[in-house]
Amino acid sequence: MINAQFPYLNPIPAPFAEAVSPTSNTKSTVQKKYRPVGEVIEFLTDYRPPTGTWLRWIIKGKGGIQLKALQLGGQWRTTVENVQDFLESTTKAEIDSRNQAPVAPARSRSEAARARAIARAEKELASTDV
Repeated sequence: MINAQFPYLNPIPAPFAEAVSPTSNTKSTVQKKYRPVGEVIEFLTDYRPPTGTWLRWIIKGKGGIQLKALQLGGQWRTTVENVQDFLESTTKAEIDSRNQAPVAPARSRSEAARARAIARAEKELASTDV
C-alpha cells in the first residue's frame, strides 16, 4: 500500500531492497547496507536536507529521538530502516504533541506578592517626587 501523505513509510523499492536485507557480515555487505545519510533521506522523502540538519539529528536528536548512524571512513552512513524508524518516531511524537491540550503557564508570583510589589513601587515613586 502506497502512503501519499508520508512517502517514507512506503515499501522499500528494489534498488535499496537488496541493501536492506544482507545475507552475510562481509565488508561489501556493510557498504551496501549503510549508505550516506543524505542519500538515504533524499531517497525516502524526495528532499535532501542540509548536512547540518541531519548531522544535528544524529548528534542531538529531534524531540529526544536520535537518528542512528555511524561514521565509516569519515562519512556518516545509515540504513533505510534507521531513517524510516527515525521519521516514523519523530512524526508520531509531533502528532502526539499537537493533540495534547495546551498547558496554562505557571504564575510567576502570587496575587499578594504582586500587590506588595506594586505598593513598594508606588511608595518609592512617591519618595522620589517625580
